[in-house]
Amino acid sequence: MTDKQGDATPPGWWRDYFSSMYGHLYKGPMSVHLDTGNEISAICRLLPVREGIVLDLGCGHGRHLEPLLREGLQVIGLDWSADLLAMLSPESRRHACRGDMRQLPFADNSIAGVYLLFNTFGYFNDGENEEVLGEIARVLRPGGRLLMDLPSRPAMRDVIRSLPINERHYENATVTEHWDVSQDGKHIRSWGKWEAGGREQEWEMKMRLYTAHEVTRLLRQAGFSPAVEVRALEDLDQLGTSTPAPPLVGSQWRASTNLVVLAEKT
Repeated sequence: MTDKQGDATPPGWWRDYFSSMYGHLYKGPMSVHLDTGNEISAICRLLPVREGIVLDLGCGHGRHLEPLLREGLQVIGLDWSADLLAMLSPESRRHACRGDMRQLPFADNSIAGVYLLFNTFGYFNDGENEEVLGEIARVLRPGGRLLMDLPSRPAMRDVIRSLPINERHYENATVTEHWDVSQDGKHIRSWGKWEAGGREQEWEMKMRLYTAHEVTRLLRQAGFSPAVEVRALEDLDQLGTSTPAPPLVGSQWRASTNLVVLAEKT
């Protein structure tokens, strides 16, 4: 399936943020706060998991990849972080590779479905973020589907502007976070410190924020069907059903800090 390999490198914050510490926290003390079971169910319901290969883009330590592989499904994981890929089980490593989502190492029209979950889109500049969607469209076969979630621009902007320094305590771990939003409201930055298992690590994260209308336009531009479905993340179980989405307030559902998106390649 491999026909090209990107040699670009991600931003510096990305390389430092997605470290073994990140993996141990989200695989350990913070895992109980994640909705993994519901996300796995959504992947199996919304993507053609039994009709071809499904790509876990930004697979990390395998939170979704490994359960799907245990179900006997054809799933491939891709991530840039060697630290996180090393945390996969030996069997799962056979189904994962290291690579750049801006230059996917897969042939055209070779993938049945792609998912990017847990805020895995928006790490680059605007042009490169569009390249990510273009690459997904390139490797998806006609009729292939994309499932992703991403922060809601208006809601995140409003929340972060009123957010104090946040210190969260888990079993054997503490996370201290500071948040900031750009003046135009299009970017967020978070920084702080992780403390776990006698280790400390300072970190930084940056993301581009999109509205529902913006991400719909970008997906159509990349080659997806005009019928892009965008809902509040809380309505994940209603995605892809006949239940109508609630009306937008302006260009967003302000009650939700995240969006969930389903798109099909034309």
